[in-house]
Amino acid sequence: MSPDASAANRPAGSGLTLLVVSPQRVGATDFALTLDGTNQPYLALPAGADTSGREWVVTWDHAAYAAGSHRVELEVATVDAPSHTFRVELKTRLENVVAFPNPFDDELGVRFSFYLVSTAPADVLLRVFTVSGRLVYERHEHALDPVYHQLAWDGLDAEGQKLANGIYFFKLLARNSSGSTVYEGRLVKLRKPRRAAPETETP
Repeated sequence: MSPDASAANRPAGSGLTLLVVSPQRVGATDFALTLDGTNQPYLALPAGADTSGREWVVTWDHAAYAAGSHRVELEVATVDAPSHTFRVELKTRLENVVAFPNPFDDELGVRFSFYLVSTAPADVLLRVFTVSGRLVYERHEHALDPVYHQLAWDGLDAEGQKLANGIYFFKLLARNSSGSTVYEGRLVKLRKPRRAAPETETP
């Protein structure tokens, strides 16, 4: 038995399969699949164009797996088959991160939008730096739920002062018991030019 599920780290929602190569002909109903000691319904189909009845692909549906190690055992009628283990890692990640508008100015500031993907709430840290690495803004958000979020920044530094025109870098860090992830991006600050006061004609 050659498993796609064997001895590897897998995401919680992985679809797993087993490739079975039997020394003798077996049928689709000659298997018994258990997952962590519990009988598991399965679907067995011939592998590729095999017509010998010796090669099968076994799949099963399952809800998201809990973190940790899991054992898959497949018994085949009259054939000894080994068991296999796989490990599930639940990683926290940030998806679809967008800083808008970019370039930004003093009037609108910036909104950082993102999806927090995780199995539990996470702490999120936003930092903005100059090109030389000087920290100009920092914001902490605690225990954000794993959904869509927007963090608004008025474009001012930590002391409430306007920033000079130029390039800045930002980092979004999300952390919880499942791990941590960092997203890095670039911002451009463009201050709107001052409008000259209209001239008035004197009679």
